[in-house]
Amino acid sequence: MRWHVAREMERLQFKVPLLIGGATTSRAHTAVKVANITANRCVHVLDAVAPWPVMTSLLARMARPASVKNLREDYEKLRSQHAAPR
Repeated sequence: MRWHVAREMERLQFKVPLLIGGATTSRAHTAVKVANITANRCVHVLDAVAPWPVMTSLLARMARPASVKNLREDYEKLRSQHAAPR
């Protein structure tokens, strides 16, 4: 279901980040299933029910290209680990 939201956000050209978190997901799930859909505006957070401190920090970091690059690289690494044979 999360990737449906991500696809719709891309289709509508949303520029705000998509926060995914809570007990039902993980960083790996976010990286493998959702982050590659949203032009690197999808971020896993531990607690998505309290978004204000997360969004304040996130928007400040995402304004810096290095932060977006680091997030992209981190999720790419998780996708590679997930795809590797075990």
